[in-house]
Amino acid sequence: MDKIKKLFSVESRAKQKCIKNTSVSYTDACAEKFFLNSQGSEIIQKQTMTYMGIAAVAAREGIMQEGYEVLGAIGGMDALDDAEIKAERAAERAVKLLDAKTPKGGNFCCVIDGKLAGVLAHEAVGHASEADLVLANNSALSNKTGEKIGTNHVNIVDDATINAFGSFAYDDDGVPGQKKYLMKNGILNSFLHSRDTASEFKINSTGNMRAQSYSDFPVVRMSNTFFEKGEQNLNEIFDVRTGVYAKGMKGGQVNPKTGNFVFVAEEGFLIENGELTKMLRDITLNGNILTTLKEIDAVGNDFMMSPGFCGKSGQTIRVSDGGPHLRIGEVAVG
Repeated sequence: MDKIKKLFSVESRAKQKCIKNTSVSYTDACAEKFFLNSQGSEIIQKQTMTYMGIAAVAAREGIMQEGYEVLGAIGGMDALDDAEIKAERAAERAVKLLDAKTPKGGNFCCVIDGKLAGVLAHEAVGHASEADLVLANNSALSNKTGEKIGTNHVNIVDDATINAFGSFAYDDDGVPGQKKYLMKNGILNSFLHSRDTASEFKINSTGNMRAQSYSDFPVVRMSNTFFEKGEQNLNEIFDVRTGVYAKGMKGGQVNPKTGNFVFVAEEGFLIENGELTKMLRDITLNGNILTTLKEIDAVGNDFMMSPGFCGKSGQTIRVSDGGPHLRIGEVAVG
């Protein structure tokens, strides 16, 4: 399908009742990368990337709410086949949020979906696991390798080898992309390394040196970072007397040095006796990664990944993150 026609088709599906503004962004790229080094490596990589962001803003009686969806993959336009469906979902969510309530503040049991679990894996754990930050003493995980900082349910992976938006065959040090456990059964297992940082730790590189382009100096970066799925089904995950279900990501910030984080979910629901009742908006989760990981008491057997872009050192690269539904025994909700 012609790209322009596709964009108009997607936008038209987002124009529903109470939707006052819509936007659809699209980007694609076909890159060919050559890598040569003094060890005799000669690596040629070719990759095509496609990405789309869809936003719909609903307004009524002075209240405005936004629904947002993203699609992306390594490949061509086929990655956008369900973009129209995603546009409808974004619009419907924005309209429903007009009637949602703001949650009462306090410490609650909280279930988060795979998208928000991915944000937790990437922002709160992944960045703190980048070895250049560890060496600069800018990570809450410094000197904690081998320590148990989460429950047995917590397995967090960075994997460049799977078919996802942040994948690559070789990093920009010429090291093969790899799967590595940042955390395994709650124990801090590994940091993310380049050749340089790995030499400081007297280990091998994990293949995480990446640059935005040939003119940028590579730095330690993530690829596809996620919680591995567990064994609980959704009925077991939502077996909560009183709690909050938080979905999606609207905004937030993390301090890798302290481990403190603030995430704002896109939508959510009150959980009462295992059932989803009142719809909620503007859900804020506050915590510290060193305590929150110890509160994860159930991990779902479902799984999802979301594409995106990550900024560091003035460079933006493609990544993805995700996971299953997680249940956090107690976290500050505002």
